[in-house]
Amino acid sequence: MEKLQSAIIERIRLLMYRRGFSGNELERQAGLSSGYVSQLLQGKRLPSLYTLDRIEGALGAPVLTIAGRQPNLTRSGRSYAQVRGNEPMPSRGL
Repeated sequence: MEKLQSAIIERIRLLMYRRGFSGNELERQAGLSSGYVSQLLQGKRLPSLYTLDRIEGALGAPVLTIAGRQPNLTRSGRSYAQVRGNEPMPSRGL
């Protein structure tokens, strides 16, 4: 679990750097408290999927990319994050 947490935090920091975001900007764009973002970036908190989704919106990167993995692509080559809108995610037949 620590490796995943470290990978997520590292990826968030990299995306923040690439977009010129400070912690304050991430807080504002994702609608998170300053205390939460500070604890997250220090590795004291592990974000929920809901929080990762908010960070994804702020940073413009799919959650799976933040976690260091490539997003699943649709037949058109676009990620589900790009096309999901208000439609439910397609079933994987599990």
